[in-house]
Amino acid sequence: MRTRKHRPPKNHDPVVTPLSPHISPLVDLYKHVNSVWEHDTKIPSYTHTIGVSEEIEEAIKLELLDAIQRIPGTSPLRRFAVQFEKEERGSLETLRLACDSFAAIKTPEALGNAIGWLNRVQSHAPLSFVVSSDSENTQRCVVFIYEPELAFPEKHLYTGSKPQDKAARHALSLLLAAGSHAALTDCVELERGLLPHLTPVEDRKDITFVYNPVSYDHLVQTYPDLPWKSMLTTLGCSAALLETTRFIVTNERWLTHLQTLMRTLSYLQWASWMSSQLLVTFAEYLPSPIRGLHYALYNHLLRGSTEPLPVQHAMLKALQTFAPQALSRVFVKDTLPPGTKAEATRLVVALKAATAERIKGLAWMSAVTKRHALEKLEAMRFQVVHPDKWMSEFSTLPATSQSPFSTILSLAEGDTERMLDDLRKGNCGKPDGEWEEGSFEVNAYYYPYDNMMTIPGGILKPPFFDLKKSRAWNLGGIGAAVGHEITHGFDDDGRKFDAHGNFKSWWQPSDAATYERMSKEVEYLYDKQHTAYGKVDGEKTLSENLADLGGVAIALEALKADLKGASPEEIRAAYRDFFISFAVSWRTKTRPEKAKQALLLDRHAPAALRVNLVVRQFAEFYEAFGVEAPATHRIVFW
Repeated sequence: MRTRKHRPPKNHDPVVTPLSPHISPLVDLYKHVNSVWEHDTKIPSYTHTIGVSEEIEEAIKLELLDAIQRIPGTSPLRRFAVQFEKEERGSLETLRLACDSFAAIKTPEALGNAIGWLNRVQSHAPLSFVVSSDSENTQRCVVFIYEPELAFPEKHLYTGSKPQDKAARHALSLLLAAGSHAALTDCVELERGLLPHLTPVEDRKDITFVYNPVSYDHLVQTYPDLPWKSMLTTLGCSAALLETTRFIVTNERWLTHLQTLMRTLSYLQWASWMSSQLLVTFAEYLPSPIRGLHYALYNHLLRGSTEPLPVQHAMLKALQTFAPQALSRVFVKDTLPPGTKAEATRLVVALKAATAERIKGLAWMSAVTKRHALEKLEAMRFQVVHPDKWMSEFSTLPATSQSPFSTILSLAEGDTERMLDDLRKGNCGKPDGEWEEGSFEVNAYYYPYDNMMTIPGGILKPPFFDLKKSRAWNLGGIGAAVGHEITHGFDDDGRKFDAHGNFKSWWQPSDAATYERMSKEVEYLYDKQHTAYGKVDGEKTLSENLADLGGVAIALEALKADLKGASPEEIRAAYRDFFISFAVSWRTKTRPEKAKQALLLDRHAPAALRVNLVVRQFAEFYEAFGVEAPATHRIVFW
């Protein structure tokens, strides 16, 4: 019997461009390293930003698309890909049936069933229910009750008089009119009226504001106009489960206003609003013209993209979102070089040891707080590259042929059912072998409730991580990124959670006061920065800026451990590799529309500042380029 030969994927890894001889690294390391790349690189027409993460993501997309073509046609993943790329019109029929069911609502119980179904398929909804760990006891499952996500990401788009604001409202109305078969009222006007009742940005991180534990009976008695029973039973909760479940209300003011809406909105208005929420959630996965109208609003008007996402890429995004584990198995099998997991694990061990050394050496921290910090670090778990056991989201789907949209809804329901299983078992602690993320993701995550970090295989790609490069290079790239996430376990947010992920104070008050005072120096440093698109908000970006500083400090500590016994020339060469890799890891080009939006919404500072302001705080940076560090006060304290 003839066997099919394995065809390895093409190498799409991003390249490292030559350094600029015209720009001194001591004046502008970011430009010294990245100006040639900036000159040679164009932002793809269908997106708004290109940087190392996006370059790796694009490379992974090409590898995955190639790999999907080689999957047998009988595979449900392959069948979904083929159907989606045909622009399956059955998806529009699935949407029509859902919107028609909303239009048929005539009772509060039916309205509750519809809201429960929206939650079951993980759509935006008037209320969202999410099963997660309790902040006070992370082994216990609770149901968080969230306010709605609105169609627009920024409030001014609902109220502004600028041409772009008016154009956005018009584009949204076109999208809603094209996709919803229910009679539409003005959903933009309806959502504008909700703004005063939603959580202010400054309160979203305040656990005393968003953490309000209640029982099911309390919900029914305090908000009797809301159809709790039909919402939650349609979601999948039994009557017995409701009686024993702890709920966390994240915005009590919203529930009070929702009661008012139950008495004042007509069922036609409810149908229109829920149709719009379903449409906004899933429009990018629906056939033309809906996907094109979604692009016109969210990608072109608001972010400056000049061309819609190709249909193949939209299909891949659907799989990445709704079937990440099935797709991850393809990614690991077909695209990761041998030895990646072993080397990445060794690097993580070195970074954890380096963090311990940093903590032990903190002159400003008391012995009591240090002891608790070291206990938290010791308990910190790491998931690296990919899970050891695989599952497939398609395994529980019916074998009958479905439209791509109905398949997406079924995949979302399967994920909801797994979430509810945790609630039924009463344990939301995240096991080491259980992954929520896709292994293909180009990111790293720290979960304070689990005191766990996940480092997917997608971020372990060149130039972040390269088995052919020096250890110093890998520490400057992925090492600083992992150190960044470790620091989140101890920053202005992370330090509020203990070794078990519980919301609990473990700092001595004097240490917390010192930390907050030193954090202000970082806030003021970034507050003084201006870009071509506006001023940086030092307070909003503080947590990420602290993590950037901590990440480099930890990675440098690990590098120094490697360099014991090295010559001065070897040390300088290693430091140069480290800082050049760090600068490469932040290279970014962004369209003006997106850059302006980021200054308003993003908790991260612009990329050039994430390089230049950070490296100047380290004497090793000046040593790398052969000059003495200036005698100025530096603000690294972690």
